[in-house]
Amino acid sequence: MGKLKYIGQLEEDSELFQTDNKIIIYGYGVNGKRIQEKLSVHKQNYLFCDKNFKELSNKKCEAEIISPEDAINNYPNAEFVVSGKYCIEMFRILSQHNIKSIHMVFV
Repeated sequence: MGKLKYIGQLEEDSELFQTDNKIIIYGYGVNGKRIQEKLSVHKQNYLFCDKNFKELSNKKCEAEIISPEDAINNYPNAEFVVSGKYCIEMFRILSQHNIKSIHMVFV
């Protein structure tokens, strides 16, 4: 099973802001963009995963957008960040794939 490493306000997740690991923001919605805004001030080592990645690939974005499957398979040791109304579903998907570092944040 996956591991919930943090739950709370994004700004208070000190481990996320101090990590050298790749950060995967799950979801390119309103919350994902808010997370990106706050992370981009401190970190450059992040990307998005979204189930609608094909449609989103044409969007102007400062970070790459890949499928959740690619994120899970290519970055199993990344710090995954979930937020918003689908965060429980996102957590379940990541947990089922034994992702060890999941941050559930509020923005």
